[in-house]
Order: sequence, then C-alpha cells, then structure tokens
Amino acid sequence: MTKTYEEINKKIENGEAVVVTAEEMINIVEQRGIKVAAEEIDVVTTGTF
Repeated sequence: MTKTYEEINKKIENGEAVVVTAEEMINIVEQRGIKVAAEEIDVVTTGTF
C-alpha cells in the first residue's frame, strides 16, 4: 500500500492520522509484521531530546 503526502496530510488535518514513536514502531512490527505496520501507521516520529 502506497500513501501519498497529500493523503497523510489530510488525515493529520482531520485528526485521523495514526502517529507512533520509532520505539513503538519497532514493537508493532515485531508483533504484527512489517506489512500490517506499514498499512496501519501513517507517521513515525524520530525526534530526540
């Protein structure tokens, strides 16, 4: 499944985007697989402090 920036931005504007941290994404991939994770997750944050 390919998602465009336009599709993701619209989901963000509508408050419908699924956003997770990089650490959370690792767990999701381990539990559900890369294909499911890619389909369900819209944005992965990678910021550090």
